[in-house]
Amino acid sequence: FGIHGLVTRADPFRRTPGTLWPEQALTVVEALRVCTSRGAEAIGLGDTIGRIAPGFSADLAVLDANPFERDPLELADTRVVETWFEGRLVHSRAD
Repeated sequence: FGIHGLVTRADPFRRTPGTLWPEQALTVVEALRVCTSRGAEAIGLGDTIGRIAPGFSADLAVLDANPFERDPLELADTRVVETWFEGRLVHSRAD
């Protein structure tokens, strides 16, 4: 929901019409960085989490759609299929 709001500047829950300061919209790449590597840096853990790279904790989410190919107005409809923490599967959505 946060990425949807950052990219579209619209309510991801679709309760409130319009946008809030659309000139502040981020690209999908920028929004994902805010929620991953930049978030890790902000809490002082940028050298161990927030990126998929050698030596970093293997924390990641597998999504049901590619956020780079999805219509930005549908980003909030993206669902997490799996969640991995320190290289271990900790959540798997059963359909």
